[in-house]
Amino acid sequence: MSSTSGHVQLENDPSFENVGNLYRLLGLADAPVLAGLLGFGVFVLVVQAVATRDIAPAYPAAGAALVVVSLVPGAVYLGQYSKDVLVLLITALALRRAGSGRFELLLVTTMLVYAAVFRNWFLAIALYVVLRLMMRRTTSLSRIFLVMVLALGVLAFLFPLLGCRRSRCASARRRRWWRRRSRRRT
Repeated sequence: MSSTSGHVQLENDPSFENVGNLYRLLGLADAPVLAGLLGFGVFVLVVQAVATRDIAPAYPAAGAALVVVSLVPGAVYLGQYSKDVLVLLITALALRRAGSGRFELLLVTTMLVYAAVFRNWFLAIALYVVLRLMMRRTTSLSRIFLVMVLALGVLAFLFPLLGCRRSRCASARRRRWWRRRSRRRT
């Protein structure tokens, strides 16, 4: 880790570099308060959407409690520079629940882009796809739970065999990042 002129630079982590580039693109690289307000604002909107649409109609007190209880952790966790603000945007997209095949494709594509650029969440995306396929075929929660547990076991076994071990993927990303960085210097 190195620090110059108040900016902290994390060596060997292209995902943090990508987050920094995104904040620079938005003009928030030197505005941590505005970046924090953006992150917390998106968080409040997503929590409010969940509470009012999904919980409050049946359980108004639970909807209000969800909003109140989540405010402090949301402010602490997302009230700063964070790549998880992008997860909130994906969550907001998922909340639309359009249900069409095109919408599901858009949602999964968005998740894949996030996984490729910011975090290696391919296993979680694979589980999401299995869950959505199961939900189309059955409404039995016990059957869905059983299939999800089995899918997690199978995918956790297959991903390393396919070369998607976290350390190997991270090492490859670091090598690419260092190559790009050294090319820029020359």
